[in-house]
Amino acid sequence: MNSLSDKKPVFTYLLTSIPFWVILYFLVRLIGITQPPAEVSHNWRQTTVCMVARNFQEVDANILYPRVDMAGEKSGITGMEFPLLNYLIYLLSTVFGYTHWYGRLINLLVTSIGILFFGKLVKQFTKPRTALFSVIVLLNSSWLIFGRKIMPDTFSLSLIIIAVFYGHRYLSTGSFKHLLFYCSLLMAGCLAKLPSIIILAFLTPSLLQKPIYSKKKLNLILLSIVSFVPVIWWYFIWTPYLVKTYEFWHFFMGVSASEGISQIIHHLDRVFFHFYFSALKWIGFALYVYGLLLITIKKDFRILAIFGASAILLVLLMSKAGYVFYIHDYYILPFIPVMALLAGISIERLKKKTLQISLIILLMADGIGNQIHDWRIKDSYKYKLELEAYADRISPTNALIAINSGDNPSDMYFAHRKGWMVKSDFYDSQKSIDSLIAMGCKHFFLTREIDRDFAGLNNLEEVLTEKDVRIYSLREVD
Repeated sequence: MNSLSDKKPVFTYLLTSIPFWVILYFLVRLIGITQPPAEVSHNWRQTTVCMVARNFQEVDANILYPRVDMAGEKSGITGMEFPLLNYLIYLLSTVFGYTHWYGRLINLLVTSIGILFFGKLVKQFTKPRTALFSVIVLLNSSWLIFGRKIMPDTFSLSLIIIAVFYGHRYLSTGSFKHLLFYCSLLMAGCLAKLPSIIILAFLTPSLLQKPIYSKKKLNLILLSIVSFVPVIWWYFIWTPYLVKTYEFWHFFMGVSASEGISQIIHHLDRVFFHFYFSALKWIGFALYVYGLLLITIKKDFRILAIFGASAILLVLLMSKAGYVFYIHDYYILPFIPVMALLAGISIERLKKKTLQISLIILLMADGIGNQIHDWRIKDSYKYKLELEAYADRISPTNALIAINSGDNPSDMYFAHRKGWMVKSDFYDSQKSIDSLIAMGCKHFFLTREIDRDFAGLNNLEEVLTEKDVRIYSLREVD
């Protein structure tokens, strides 16, 4: 029988193993993995991913023509991020049949692998313990929840993290296989989410080390440019073409730099909130700031180069995104890996192990405690899960509907119909209702505000009444 002293090294090894932490957090995030995208936050963003995937299965599987459900009488084809995650959901659906949660599992798997490679990447230019602490910080950042959402953000970032790791490997080994991995993953990651390009800043130490000029560096740079050709084509040629041809705008392509900078400057409080809370929460942000001071004082040029390149790319992103940066907390995600690296440096530089352990425990409590609420379906959203069943009782699946969900497409997705999203005051006008009838709309879904009296609905037949939903036939009562 093994003694306690024999077991202790195994336990210590696990706690100091990056794969252990990645697997642990993977297992924890499996809790509720099969729930539909109706949790507290970002249900709207997740349902747009899901509806595109479902339309690949039900309408047309051509990846070049993604389509959404809220384009009214139009086809729904529109420009958007390259639907790589959506298509993977579709491919899984062809085997097992469609269901909501495939995207959660795909994103969680890819993000977990990406965080594992983040640890390998950080080891290229820091101590192994710094890599360990950086991974723990990243696991408890907002990557904790976004890594299991049906969204392309951490999915894309993880692909580029793996790409950058193989870029470093190519520069050290000259292996063509590593260069091929780098180019393929870089292209896929940037197609899935263009702002993820910020992760390329982690290549800076290898590109700046002597000799500055070498054949391998030139090959890497040239093939990086080649990898961006499909990305540029998709976002700046094909996406505008889809929008113009099919007459439905969905994807945000940014604002002018001057407008974006003005918007950012006038809302700095909201911008900073994403740094000191949304990204790493309170403890993590304090460690990040301390780490930045440390590398500046010690003149750690490799880490300063990564930070500087990341900061420059982030500023460019902010100037292009403008107000969208501060109203959405996921735009900070590409900058979090470098923040996690600096926070990891802070923990590693502490002399006392008990202090390191205490900070990690506080970091976990802060990160999980401030995000665990998002792992449940919001009570006020539960009506969404019944919308398809309600719709099936009164209309065929190809019947167009209108729904008072404003800018949130989740109601349309859960109703499993196509049509129009409108604001509630739209129904105060009979003229508005007549315009819907003229475009072929068959039913109007009133959700949440069923106790309000809308003038435009007075002459319509109410065909279904439930707790949070009323459905009207867009046919005047005789």
